[in-house]
Amino acid sequence: MTHRAWLLVLLILLSLGQSRADPDLSADARLQQPLRLQMPNALLSEILEEIGKQTGVQFSFDRALNEEKATLFISSKPAWQVLSKLSTLLGLQWEAVDTGYRLRPDPEARRQEEATLAWERHALRRDAQKTLREWAQAAREDYHTIQQRRHALEEEAQRLEREKPPGWQERRDAISKQLYPLTQIMPYTYFAGWLYRRVPPTVWNRLWEGEIVWFSTSPQPGVLPLPEDTPVLKAVPFWGSPVFRFGIKWQGERFLFFVWVPMSSPEETTMFVGEEQVRSDASLPINAPLNIRWQRWQTPMESLERDSRLQKPIKPHDVRTSAGDLTTCADLLQRLAALAGVNVVADAFRVPASSTQERGTLLEWLRHSDLCLHGHLRLEGDWALFRHWGYWQLRRTEFPEKLVRALEQKANEEGLSLEDYATLVAHLPPMHRSLRHEYALRIDMTPLESAVPALRFWVSLSDAQKRTALQGQPLAYPQLTPAQQRLFRDALLAKLYDEPNRLLFDALHSPEQQVALSFAVERWREGTYTLEGERVSITAESAEELEQQRHLVPSANAPSEPALVEQYTFYFGLDPTQSVQYRLAIRNQPAKLSGQTQDIQEEGSKIFLEK
Repeated sequence: MTHRAWLLVLLILLSLGQSRADPDLSADARLQQPLRLQMPNALLSEILEEIGKQTGVQFSFDRALNEEKATLFISSKPAWQVLSKLSTLLGLQWEAVDTGYRLRPDPEARRQEEATLAWERHALRRDAQKTLREWAQAAREDYHTIQQRRHALEEEAQRLEREKPPGWQERRDAISKQLYPLTQIMPYTYFAGWLYRRVPPTVWNRLWEGEIVWFSTSPQPGVLPLPEDTPVLKAVPFWGSPVFRFGIKWQGERFLFFVWVPMSSPEETTMFVGEEQVRSDASLPINAPLNIRWQRWQTPMESLERDSRLQKPIKPHDVRTSAGDLTTCADLLQRLAALAGVNVVADAFRVPASSTQERGTLLEWLRHSDLCLHGHLRLEGDWALFRHWGYWQLRRTEFPEKLVRALEQKANEEGLSLEDYATLVAHLPPMHRSLRHEYALRIDMTPLESAVPALRFWVSLSDAQKRTALQGQPLAYPQLTPAQQRLFRDALLAKLYDEPNRLLFDALHSPEQQVALSFAVERWREGTYTLEGERVSITAESAEELEQQRHLVPSANAPSEPALVEQYTFYFGLDPTQSVQYRLAIRNQPAKLSGQTQDIQEEGSKIFLEK
């Protein structure tokens, strides 16, 4: 054996001697130290650092756990018990390293999560395919015949309601069962079902990959052809035009439909965007294998009902948290720990949580809280263990905690900028279109209510492109990269869902007209005054206007100093009058810029003020 080979063997043996899997933490005298911890929504690194301070033990962790978080409320429990509960709950493993311990993911737990994610993706697609098959079955019958049968049943139901003959209620209920599936047959679902029966499966693979599948009676690049004499076009009302374009997109739990029917004049041309929910069956998250496992693990409600600690009477002030609308399960668990006298170990996510019950007993509050409604709660003696429902999904959609804390601090001290919001959106999963109600962040989320698609596009731009846009110069669509063009189309289509525009729709899918598309930005600034009370805040453009509304916020102090509000309008389209618009109002203090950046932004502001 060569010297190098012997050296490799020696290194391996040394590494094996320095670490061993699954150590007995209870055998370490240092870990008998009682812990006192109050750590809601804490990073794993912070938790291990604090436990290390209290025990004198050196802890480390795998870098795959950099963003792992937990909630701990511990009152005088041995460190080894806390560490064991924590690793078991989160699907982690301990290993002895030198004189301390290292935490790493449990490969089997991660494999179960990946398997569950794959199961959910497959179940969603299976439900979507089943929905399409139902539409295809309905499309075997003539559309006019279906509508005639529907109208006949509706007339019969109305007659029974009007005349009320003997046994009319039973007959009406029977008619309702026949009527319901007929009311679900819309023109676009009927046509989608007709296509599903006739188009090869290879075409639908594009649908399952997230693309819009287009069909048209007029030849176009990337669009599947439809013969002008397609019988179904003549069967559906107002679709009898010789030119017809139809698009379908699958978005997990819903289908989107795009219908464009040009007529003899632009005023008569029909542009329609429809939506239909996938009829869910096996894809319900409650049926996910991993979710079923955690349901078996949690304490049954009948056992909670027998727990004497939960019979304690409560009043609203006992269970209300100071976080208000930003309450998370960590806040609810803190109240449970204080009122029931339990030690808490839980996972942690910035997901809003609440309870609809604030009176009665602690059990009633718990029963109506997200700890039971959207989570898995287990009581073991004086321990309360908790896992979020669907945590395997939440882990992949959670924002980096250090980033969120930095933005929260900046928002409190000086306010956020456009780039700060863009940074948040950059960490958002592709399927998310809004942020307002999905995260408990201590920043103003109003700018992100409907601007996520626009900010995704903004994130993709280079610094030079952003400077050009802020100076008032449009960015031509043909000059964008393919990735930027895709995000441009996504932003345009996202608005066309709610605001159909025939010209934009046509330009988006016509190579000849795409050269006229562009992106532009308008930006200006204004000051506002704010009056804040305990539960209500009012914003006005002047101190005088604010004083007139003071009676609405009697608990408010003096008005705040005027804050700077930066107004942005993003335009995606042909020109300012033929475009979709995303408006963002970002409230902050006057930013102290320097150098070229300040010159560019001030110049852009002057241009837009002149406009």
